[in-house]
Amino acid sequence: LGTTALFHAVTLKSANATRCLLSAGAWITEGSCGETELHEAAANNQLEILKVFLEDKRITPEYINKKDKCGRTPAYRAAYCGFKDCLKLLIVNGADMGSITTTKDSVLDIIFSRVDQPVKFLKEILDCGITKDKEDKITLDFGILCRSGNDSQTSVVYNILNAAHQNENTELLEHPLVETFLRLKWKKVKWFFYLLIFMYTMFVLTLSVYVLLVMDNVRRFRTVTRIARYNLIILAGGLLTHG
Repeated sequence: LGTTALFHAVTLKSANATRCLLSAGAWITEGSCGETELHEAAANNQLEILKVFLEDKRITPEYINKKDKCGRTPAYRAAYCGFKDCLKLLIVNGADMGSITTTKDSVLDIIFSRVDQPVKFLKEILDCGITKDKEDKITLDFGILCRSGNDSQTSVVYNILNAAHQNENTELLEHPLVETFLRLKWKKVKWFFYLLIFMYTMFVLTLSVYVLLVMDNVRRFRTVTRIARYNLIILAGGLLTHG
């Protein structure tokens, strides 16, 4: 990286030259450390150049979330430098807030540690995931939380809880997008939650009965004792599997 005309156009901060080169067929290249022109533009607060790349029909989420050898994406570079406009543009166009570097830092972690007023910024990002059409139909895009899938989206929400200060947690969790996401998640997993409560309750009751029968050594209840023992084994196995 650094020998192409496109790279020089980006480093010289020329959006017009970048647009002309892309129109002529030039495209994103990868340097020795895995960085691309998008990394360079994001790290130097080149909003217009990023817009030029994102308007190109060849751009895909793979390019937007391309990692260098340290696992840093263009969004990570923008967040680390505190360039909120570039970061917002990248996230809205598919950058992954849950992307993790080789040092286990996510883009979201860097937002909280390096971006000015991170909670306000995240609320603006979340607002972009809510749209309303002419018929007043509201559409929620949970992909704005994380582009990697449902598990990663849940991880991002969990990281919001951990990374924000306690008085800011509620503010973010009360955002309609996050609140709806958590509500839908709860509808999917609540049966499993209730099942666990039932299993723990049965385990405690069965264990109590079994201990009482064994301690009293009541022979006439040997069948009940045996049944209780088998139930304990089954319940313990199920709970251990979950753990």
